Amino acid sequence: MITHKQLSLADIFTDCQNKFDNDKYEFLELLENTINFDEIVPVSFISHFPAASGWLVVAEDERNEIPAPTPQYKLDIPENATCSIIRIDTFSYRAATDTRAVRKNVSLPAWMATLAEKHGVNCSQVLQDGLMQLFNADHAR
Repeated sequence: MITHKQLSLADIFTDCQNKFDNDKYEFLELLENTINFDEIVPVSFISHFPAASGWLVVAEDERNEIPAPTPQYKLDIPENATCSIIRIDTFSYRAATDTRAVRKNVSLPAWMATLAEKHGVNCSQVLQDGLMQLFNADHAR
């Protein structure tokens, strides 16, 4: 026999909030499975957002001057058009797209290296975890 459970909006919100807080990938998968973004997100946005993010990343890397955004009131917006503010976070964009590993040599006292090896500690992972915490960048994973 299948029992039914009545869900309240609070239950659904709590479940979504838990997924958002604890497992971003599962949260995004939940959204992808329940919302057809093609119906609500214009194709132009889908193609322009990564292009703008990529341009900003290259400009930062090449130390190019990045112009200030044009205020909305100065834009020539066609009648009946919608103007949206788009926030581009190059740090998050880099974390999502540049996942290659870079080798860095680290010096440790011999006793620490011996102890780490004895206990099976992955020093690379410990360093990554520590840097993520130092930069408050856990959201970038």
